[in-house]
Order: sequence, then structure tokens, then C-alpha cells
Amino acid sequence: MQAHYADAITMKQLKKEQSRITTAELDAQAQLEAAETALAPIEEQVAKALTYFQKSPQAYLNADDDGRREMNHTWWHRFFVDDAAPSEPELAEPGATLLDHDLPDRLRTELRALSDEQTEKAFWDQIRREERTPDPEGVGGSNVCVLVGAEGLEPPTPSL
Repeated sequence: MQAHYADAITMKQLKKEQSRITTAELDAQAQLEAAETALAPIEEQVAKALTYFQKSPQAYLNADDDGRREMNHTWWHRFFVDDAAPSEPELAEPGATLLDHDLPDRLRTELRALSDEQTEKAFWDQIRREERTPDPEGVGGSNVCVLVGAEGLEPPTPSL
């Protein structure tokens, strides 16, 4: 407002900037809500998996030999047996990922990269709207090559 009062910008420019800020704020809110909606089922599955991992020791103790064998295949990728010194076993997936101590840092890094990518896309979307240039994704046509499979275009026929 001070710039307007000092005649540095016009009321039209001020309104345009306020409109841009409002649009950006609404876009950010929509992205946040979409991210929260998308993350809810993932968080639920991770919670179920962690509960399973927490209950596994008791289940292992209560299992018969075949059940223990199956649990070993589920949990462990491999063990190294050495008489000289015990070695660290390798967990199988998804346990290796879910129980990885670096997982929170890796997820934060991936989230930042995704956020930066979305911020850049939002920036260019705003530029397109302001310049009134068509969005390349909305233009008809295709730059994707579609190849015909090995069976060709004709329906398969029995051999003679």
C-alpha cells in the first residue's frame, strides 16, 4: 500500500498482485490438502506394517517349524555364518526399508525435491496464465510413439 500511496505503482498493478498472491495461496492450500489425502492411506499401511513387525517376535515363538521357516524367509534376505565373529544379518524388503534408521532423512529429502519440482511447475503455470500462452499439455496431438506389438494389427488366427 505504501508503494501505491507514493505513486510507485498503480491501483491496477496492486490489485493484480493481490490477485496473484491470493491465487498462489489457494493453489498451495489445494496442494497441501491433496498431499494430506494422498498420504493418509500410506500412513495407514505403514502403521499396519510396523504393528506386524512389533508382533512378529511373539508370533515366531508361537509358530511351528514350518511357520518359523516362512517367517525367516519373510524377514531375512540372508545370514552370514562365521565361527570367528557374529555378523549382521540382512533384512528382506519391506522390513529393510521400514526399519532403516535413515528412512526419515531420505523421505525428507525426497519430499523437498518433490516440493521444489511442484513449486517450479506452479511458477511456470502462473507465467503461462499471465502470458495467455497455451499449456503444452492441453494442446491436441501427441509426441508419444505407439508401437505395434509382436502380434501385429491383425487378430490372431489358428495356424494351418
